[in-house]
Amino acid sequence: MAAGLTKTSGADGAFERQKWAADLDLRQRGVVVAEAAQRSREAEVALQKDEIALKRAEAQASRWTSPLVVAIIAASLAAAGNATIAVINGRLERELEGRKAAASLAADARKAEANLILEVVKTGDPAKAAANLTFLLDAGLISDQARFKAIRRYLASPPAGGGVSLPAATGRNFSFEHTAGDTPAAELAVSSALSPYTKHLTAIGFPANLPRVGVRIDQNSQNPSYYLPSKKMVVLSREGSRDALFPISEYTIHALEIGRPQDTGGNLQRIGVEYGVRDYLVASYLDDPNLGERYRKIFGMVAPSLQILAPRPYSSITATSEPHDVGAVWASALWDLRRAAGGKGPGADKVDAAVARAWLSVPVATPNEQYPAMMLDKLKAEARRQGLDGQFREILKARGFP
Repeated sequence: MAAGLTKTSGADGAFERQKWAADLDLRQRGVVVAEAAQRSREAEVALQKDEIALKRAEAQASRWTSPLVVAIIAASLAAAGNATIAVINGRLERELEGRKAAASLAADARKAEANLILEVVKTGDPAKAAANLTFLLDAGLISDQARFKAIRRYLASPPAGGGVSLPAATGRNFSFEHTAGDTPAAELAVSSALSPYTKHLTAIGFPANLPRVGVRIDQNSQNPSYYLPSKKMVVLSREGSRDALFPISEYTIHALEIGRPQDTGGNLQRIGVEYGVRDYLVASYLDDPNLGERYRKIFGMVAPSLQILAPRPYSSITATSEPHDVGAVWASALWDLRRAAGGKGPGADKVDAAVARAWLSVPVATPNEQYPAMMLDKLKAEARRQGLDGQFREILKARGFP
């Protein structure tokens, strides 16, 4: 009995050991599984952290690359740039205004000196003009050193013929209305053109006592020149004052219109003949029929009505023709007569005088529609007086004049 119990007890002990070993193995496996699960969870957590960090980085990047943010940044940069430019421009404008003011004061001073010089040489006598210039230098009235030296050199070696002088203000048929556009150089250029031309008009038959005409140099004028008959005023642009063509053209209109009815829009035939006489007299005096080319050199374009050399038949005149175009027909015919008479010299003087006398002999009260025929009759009579009747008739026939 006891032996049986002992045997059974030994079997139970082995079983228990096996069971314990199995349980231990199971527990060890459970620990391994638990450890693996823990590592898996840790890896998952790490992955989640990486995903969160990546999403956070993407979110931050998206804020800087979004259209709204980019637009705000661009606007801010533009505003900052504009502010900087405004500050710089403001400083530059102040500096520019300062320089302009200084330049304006200097220009006014130079102009005052130049006007003074211009006035003291208006003596009509080169010797007196030189004495007046010497006085200005000795009295210290010329502060511009370059001008001072130039005048001193001029006085030390005056040109042949006695030197420069302008006609005295008294006795001239024109006077200047001083404006902002008037400069001594411009006044000198206009005076040098008009003074001999007024004498030429007197020589070919115009009255010596023509009413005085005013001359205004308008720096804002868009036209090179024009004449105001109601004010007896020649207006020149600054560019127009640089070529004798423009002041003498307008002065010629002044001489031709004395005693004539003013242009009221209904005197187109008379005005057309007047323009022809004007253009011829100016071209003859300048000995240059290509007045349009002179116009082009200054203003960059050609005035077709000033192309006196262009053949213009009388039949080209219609009821709607512009006065300048009508004038070109007459001027070109008169230029042909001048050429037939021998051109520059005595021949030109004869034709100039014939044209002047013909114009002045047309009665002032001649109706507008009769002006061309009346002027033509007077020209034929003057051509006969000058022995040019045959040439003039041939020219008129070739041009289709009645």
